[in-house]
Amino acid sequence: MTRILGLSIVTLCTISVSGYSPSSDPASLAVPQAGSLGVQELASGVRLEILELKRVTGDLVHLSFAVVNETAEEVNPRTWGIVANLDHLDDCACGVSLLDLTNLKRHRAGNSNIGRRGTLNVAPQSRKEFWAQYQAPPAEVTTMTIQVPDARPFYDVPVEGR
Repeated sequence: MTRILGLSIVTLCTISVSGYSPSSDPASLAVPQAGSLGVQELASGVRLEILELKRVTGDLVHLSFAVVNETAEEVNPRTWGIVANLDHLDDCACGVSLLDLTNLKRHRAGNSNIGRRGTLNVAPQSRKEFWAQYQAPPAEVTTMTIQVPDARPFYDVPVEGR
């Protein structure tokens, strides 16, 4: 018997990226940021850290995450589907979804203010933090799954706040 799981799609409000901060001490990159909600290796020397998932208003959830590059080469988040360019002008975190498994809803990225192509690369021995705001799930939803292409899902990430 085949069973198909359907998820409704809900739109995302905005996404942004902060500047990278090369570390003067490369060994400090080897330890995930204190309070990380989840860490996954994307490739040898490159990892994704989930920093925060927080309800900021009744209508918005704020997701913060970082790409950490411990290699000697520059890396681009597009490699793992974290960032895409759908309109050929601005980048967006179209690949990063929040899943509300209770109500079978997928919250996706839409509009973007990350920037123009080429501005997202993570320099060698540095990290770059990103954030996105999604439409909030119902108030009774206390955990969500964060899904990134080419990575295992981050299950049961607590939604902090209100």
